[in-house]
Amino acid sequence: MEEKQIALRQIAKGGGIIFVGYVLLGGFDFLYKVIVARYLSPQDYGVLSLGFVILGVSVTVSRLGFSQAFKKYIPEYRTMKLPGKIKSLIIFGLGLSFLISLVVAFSIYLFSGKISVFFSNDSLSSVLKIFSFVTPFYTVLYLLLDIFLSFKRAKERVLVDVLGRGVLIFVLTLLVIFLGGKLKEVCYIILFSYIISVFISFFVLETRIFSIFKNELSKIDHKRILSFSIPLLLVGFLGTVLRWSDTFFIGYFKEEYYVGLYNAAYPLAFILLLVIQSFNSLFYPVASELYTKRDFKNLREIYGTVTRWIFLLTFPLFLLLIFFPKEFISTLFGAKYVVAYKVLIILSFGTFTNAFFGAVGILLQVFEKQNFIFRVQFSIAFLNIAMNIILIPLYGIEGAAFATSLSMILWNVIFFLKIRKILSVHFFLRNYLKYAVSAFFSLFVFFSLDHFISISVYTLFFKLIFYAISYTAFILLTNSLMREDLDILIMFGRRSGLNLIFLEKILRRFLRD
Repeated sequence: MEEKQIALRQIAKGGGIIFVGYVLLGGFDFLYKVIVARYLSPQDYGVLSLGFVILGVSVTVSRLGFSQAFKKYIPEYRTMKLPGKIKSLIIFGLGLSFLISLVVAFSIYLFSGKISVFFSNDSLSSVLKIFSFVTPFYTVLYLLLDIFLSFKRAKERVLVDVLGRGVLIFVLTLLVIFLGGKLKEVCYIILFSYIISVFISFFVLETRIFSIFKNELSKIDHKRILSFSIPLLLVGFLGTVLRWSDTFFIGYFKEEYYVGLYNAAYPLAFILLLVIQSFNSLFYPVASELYTKRDFKNLREIYGTVTRWIFLLTFPLFLLLIFFPKEFISTLFGAKYVVAYKVLIILSFGTFTNAFFGAVGILLQVFEKQNFIFRVQFSIAFLNIAMNIILIPLYGIEGAAFATSLSMILWNVIFFLKIRKILSVHFFLRNYLKYAVSAFFSLFVFFSLDHFISISVYTLFFKLIFYAISYTAFILLTNSLMREDLDILIMFGRRSGLNLIFLEKILRRFLRD
């Protein structure tokens, strides 16, 4: 079997598992936000959102860029069969990150009062004190899950993430709400869930993936690893700034009520990133291995195929979010949040652009262009902050959404132009045009249903399934499937124990080379 097919099967299989995991985790997280937003007032939900902003920044700093270092060097060491170096890298990365996270956590706890004064909200202080204890556990958990992916163990990552961060937080939060708990109790649930998840992750790593205790230590080039990871720490920090600066400045210029409104539209728009995150999680180690072998031809072709898959799965949902924003927000979050529908439209354009260009950032990291990434991210982050400062006082939450979307569009275009020079990647626009036409036909079907069945919590799921079926049908009718797509689909069926011979015969009638 060609190496390209092997790699694509690894990405498709692992990416499919990760996608299911992200859907489950995203579903629990989304339901969590919906329930908490409905239970708490928009003001308290805004305070919780600000707490998550500061937690996200603290964890990004604490990781020191080791997430990317693990994904790059563990596959390299595995290719060269050097388990001792893998052990040394894991201990070095986890140990140093944990020490930094303790310093960051102590700083958050110490300055929680001053931070709450900055945002003119006293209740933020108690949230930050609890989240300061979350920081070390969240940091370690994040890195452990990245280690799982570095070993291409998607199933283990999904189980730990969904059961720990998804189910546990969701169920315990429901219990707290049932018992009449308030904002502080909701925060304690997050702390408890991360502590449990870290211990489970260590157990899974040691017993199922890679034994820290049984393998011997080998010397590694700490300087090389830090020279790779530290610039990516700065990149990660800037990425966090780009992700959370809108919420930060809304909280500074406006009341927490508007933070709550904004963070109702925000998770809906970022559903579009579920697909790209799923495939990118497995694309990184595969790309790193191909780079080590200097197999640039297959690397270029795999990037093109994976990006095409991402567009195929993302574009239909993008159309729904920009044509039915009021219906989705009001159905899921309630009528009091529907005023944020313009935010959803604007953010959807930015997140879709991120999905459209695919794993350009990962490719640049694989080619060790982290300094270029940092320069671009720094410039975009500076522009994003400037736009937020100017636009939020003038246009409110819509101005924040515009700043975020434009920033995402700019950095993806710049990254793509750079990687195109390095790897000569390109898109086959005919494929994308067929996918787009199929999606618009399906949108017309969905719009027609809207005249007969209004969107509600009970009918939305049914209409989405019908939308997906119609999209699949139009994809087949336009002969948009390629041979490698069918091979991957049949492989999934055989691995699942399903007899897809009849389906395979039907699909081959719609197949093109």
